[in-house]
Order: sequence, then C-alpha cells, then structure tokens
Amino acid sequence: MSNIDDRIKILTQQIEKLKKEKREFENLNPAQRLAEVLHKRFCTWNHTDGCSWYYHKWGDTDISQDTDRTKWLDKASAIIRLYPAKEEIDKFLKAIEVL
Repeated sequence: MSNIDDRIKILTQQIEKLKKEKREFENLNPAQRLAEVLHKRFCTWNHTDGCSWYYHKWGDTDISQDTDRTKWLDKASAIIRLYPAKEEIDKFLKAIEVL
C-alpha cells in the first residue's frame, strides 16, 4: 500500500504544480499568453545557451529590451494588432496548440 500512497503523493504534487502554472498563465495579459504559446511551439534554439527565455519571468524588473522573452512578446503584440478581438486571439492560440 505504501507504494500506492507514494504515487498518490507524487501525482497530487504534480497536479498542484499544474494548477499553479495554469493560474500564472491565466494572470498574464493576452500578449504575454500569446508569446508563451508562440515560444513553446516555434522556438528551435537550445535553451541552455541559445535562448534566454527561461532566464527571466514575466514581471522581472531587470528584463532588457534584448531578451528572447521581449522578442517573442514583440511578435505576439504584432499579431494582436492584426487580430485585436479577444475571440480571434483565443482561436489563434488554440490553432497554434494544434500544430
């Protein structure tokens, strides 16, 4: 039974982590959410030394204008300017996730 309890504990922790990630994602503005999805789907750089995405978080005060996070945010903002309606962005996000 201990093995099952251990598995339940691990899975419960994973669920809590996913819930936290979901809350954080939902608290982002539309451009940040789109940047997250675009980066996740389209970034082909090595994330050890080629892409600085994971070196920063949204809200960091020390993010310069020359980070990969700001570059993806610029791309997302440009898309939002083309498709300003929230419903269109939601459809766009779902379409990207399918790719």
